[in-house]
Amino acid sequence: MKMTVGAVLDRVTTDLERSGISGARNEAEVLLSHLLGLRRTDLYSGTEKAVSVSQAAQLDKMVASRCTGRPLQYITGVQRFRRLSLKVGPGVLVPRPETEMLVERCLELLEGVQDPAVLDLGTGSGAIALSLATERPDCRVWATEISEDALWWAEANLKNSGLSNVELGYGDLFSPLPSSEKGNFDLIVSNPPYLSQEELSRAPVEVRDHEPEMALLSGDKGLATCIRIIREAFIWLKPGGHLVIETAGTSQYEDLRIFLARRYEGVQITNDLTGKPRFVEGRRP
Repeated sequence: MKMTVGAVLDRVTTDLERSGISGARNEAEVLLSHLLGLRRTDLYSGTEKAVSVSQAAQLDKMVASRCTGRPLQYITGVQRFRRLSLKVGPGVLVPRPETEMLVERCLELLEGVQDPAVLDLGTGSGAIALSLATERPDCRVWATEISEDALWWAEANLKNSGLSNVELGYGDLFSPLPSSEKGNFDLIVSNPPYLSQEELSRAPVEVRDHEPEMALLSGDKGLATCIRIIREAFIWLKPGGHLVIETAGTSQYEDLRIFLARRYEGVQITNDLTGKPRFVEGRRP
């Protein structure tokens, strides 16, 4: 029996809805357009186009995987992030829209700075580092990552980008950097682990059961990595250089604000698009 794009799209949407997937229609479009190699808008200009039996079978496997909670981006292998199309998969955190705002804030802080030096700690897929290097081509970017799996994805994305102004380093936070870089950075940025075990237990299944714990968990209150970064970043920043961290949780922000204010100036908290506190920053005197 002939299966049309329109009919398959409706069936996939229904299957995803029955599994409790929010935004089922949107995800159905993503999966089908990925399978057929079409833009999502093109699905609706060819709703009577036939979908082959083998394509339908492959799509069914993708849908079944998504219904188990596997992240959509792990299934398609791609996540759009600002101007980039990033490769992602098991072992690396999926970049979120909130982190695009983090990049935007970094770009604002770098306005007027010529040939800035930037450090991205815990780069994951490379989303922040590659975006800054793309949108500020005069920027020199270091990016470090302690997870070998995540670093593999960052290296793949760097190669795919063709950028020559990014240096990747394997190791814990600042450890891959040569000591000669101390005091050289105009900006240090990080989207570090910031969840407690209790918070992770309440996270959506695609996060809790599929994304790497190393990129999510950070001590009893979720603050351990953030505090380390705040403490250690000071000697790597130039005077006047900025530190910007993405985190979450109302109680976290007050703790981090107090900790930052001990050594940094201009400490502030910025909300994300939903109005929730999301980013903390400070400036080295």
